[in-house]
Amino acid sequence: MESVKEKFYDIKRRWIKASEDDRKEIDKEFKVFLDSLEGSDDDILLWTIKDDFAQMKGRIREIRERFIAESEMVIKNKKEYQDYRAKMEIIIAKGTKLGDMELLTEEDKNEYIQLSRAVAEYEAAYHPLPGKVSTLLTDTIRERMKEKGINQKQAAKLLGISESRVSDLLNGRRKINFNIAKRLRDCFGIPADFILDYA
Repeated sequence: MESVKEKFYDIKRRWIKASEDDRKEIDKEFKVFLDSLEGSDDDILLWTIKDDFAQMKGRIREIRERFIAESEMVIKNKKEYQDYRAKMEIIIAKGTKLGDMELLTEEDKNEYIQLSRAVAEYEAAYHPLPGKVSTLLTDTIRERMKEKGINQKQAAKLLGISESRVSDLLNGRRKINFNIAKRLRDCFGIPADFILDYA
């Protein structure tokens, strides 16, 4: 007869290799397996098996999310932005029809994650929230600092402002006033019209 450990490793091995749809069936099998252990005297074994399986699923989820992040979509223009938003609405409608976004296929979930990240990046760059500076401008300032080989403290001295103010500028927390805009133009060579468009 198959030991508890062998049965667990068999379920775990098949779950790792399975497609998302097959994993749902294996999850049911795992629950039946756990239920069969419920009456045993070895609570530590039961707890260890549950914990091991949960950790494995968590690691696989992290790997999947990392893969999704590495294959990011990037929006290049307003038309693509509108297309991505429309695709998100279609996926939301599917989830609503199913009764929960969790009931979507893994493919739809992954696509939604990619679309929403791309839309968020585009909005941060081209439609920053009030009081925020566009990431296009903050990224340009960072690039110029890197080209000059200077850190925040040196940039603060060059711009005639405090180091904390530079930090706020780079993180989009502080709007750029006229004097800072002139200094960015003069010290970092960032075109004035670019600063005005994205400040």
